[in-house]
Amino acid sequence: MIESEWIYHETLGWLYPAAQNDGSVWFWSHKHGWHWTQDGLYPYFYRWRDLTWLYYMGLRKGRLVYWNYSTLKYE
Repeated sequence: MIESEWIYHETLGWLYPAAQNDGSVWFWSHKHGWHWTQDGLYPYFYRWRDLTWLYYMGLRKGRLVYWNYSTLKYE
């Protein structure tokens, strides 16, 4: 694992990245805890706490919106 520092994403906010040797990255955020993605996969994320895939849809009316593939609902 490669050491990282906090980063700020324009819409996702503060994230703590933990880059992996295979080019993928785990991010920690206050909203989702640990979630994983990699180049070519974003805006899809795998969320560790409930073992589900999310699709990041962006901001809607000032709120972050994701499609949850487990519940088949927006969150």
